[in-house]
Amino acid sequence: MPRLLSRRYGEYFDQLKTDMRQRSEADQARWLKEFETRHLEISPASIREMDAVPFADGATAQVFRATFESTIVAVKSVNLSRTKPKDIESMRNRFKTEAAVQSSLHSRKIVKVYGACTTKESRLLLIMESVCCTVQHRPGAINCN
Repeated sequence: MPRLLSRRYGEYFDQLKTDMRQRSEADQARWLKEFETRHLEISPASIREMDAVPFADGATAQVFRATFESTIVAVKSVNLSRTKPKDIESMRNRFKTEAAVQSSLHSRKIVKVYGACTTKESRLLLIMESVCCTVQHRPGAINCN
């Protein structure tokens, strides 16, 4: 009896994983369409005066300060040179999804996403509001300069 019960739970969880994967793919397709609809693709030429040294580093990305449309912004840069060629398109689609989701969020507590540059061969760029510029005039704020 326990073995039969175990098999049923195993089948149930396998089906659940399949359903979740299908939903995830459908959600990603919806957000990719949203990325195109909102015209979030930004030309790399519109990003000016990007610092040579990042002010933040993560496992997969670095964050630089730059200028976009005369505004100081933070640019998240994901280097694709270490990514396997077969995974690059998937990475690009996940990045577009991230940009679309973040740009749809509107709160004074969440940084604004202006767009993304996904056409460069070597890296992906996410252009967003610079928190340092936003909070430096508030009492007790950190000076990011």
